[in-house]
Order: sequence, then structure tokens, then C-alpha cells
Amino acid sequence: MEWKYQYNQKIQEREKLYQEFWQQRQRQHQRQQQLQIQHLQQQQQEIQLQEWSQQLQQLQRIRLPALSKSRKQRINQKKRDDNKKLPTAVDCVLKGMASAGVAVFLGVVGVAIMAADL
Repeated sequence: MEWKYQYNQKIQEREKLYQEFWQQRQRQHQRQQQLQIQHLQQQQQEIQLQEWSQQLQQLQRIRLPALSKSRKQRINQKKRDDNKKLPTAVDCVLKGMASAGVAVFLGVVGVAIMAADL
């Protein structure tokens, strides 16, 4: 009887060890799967970050020339405005002729008035 009891105990111990082994194996398998999932998620995040970075760089490349163009346009417009403020040679001549013409006209009128008084 005692040998039956010992035999049954050994069988139970083996079954217990077997169950522990399989439970441990299942836990390891689950850990591996979780690690693989985490690794895949990290890879996907890195890929997504790279794509976002590329899109951002493309947008910056598109936007930078536009900014430089508008800056050039502003500078050119400022130059044109500054040039409009400065009188040209023709303007100076015309103003001089106009003032000379007014002076001559006033002189003629003055002479006519003086002649009329005499």
C-alpha cells in the first residue's frame, strides 16, 4: 500500500511540475508576444514620425520660397515707393519752368499795370 501511495505522490508531483512547466511556458510565450507587439508599435510610431517629418520638411520647402518671394516683393515695393518720393529730373525742369513762367507772367502783368498808370 505504501508503494501505491508513494507512486501516486510521484505522479501528482510530476503532474504538478508538468503544469508549472506549461504555465511558465505560456507566460514566456505571452511575454514574447507582448514584446513583439510593443516592438511593432514602436516601429510603426517611428515610421509615422519619419513620415510626419518628411511632410513637414516638404511643407517648409514649399513655404520658404514663398516667404523669400514675398520678402523680395516687399523690398522691391519699398524701392519703388522710395523712388516715387524722389523727384525726377523732368519734374525738376517742369517745376522750374512753371515757376519761371509764373514769374514772367507776373512781370508782364506788372509792366502792363505800370504802363496803364502812366
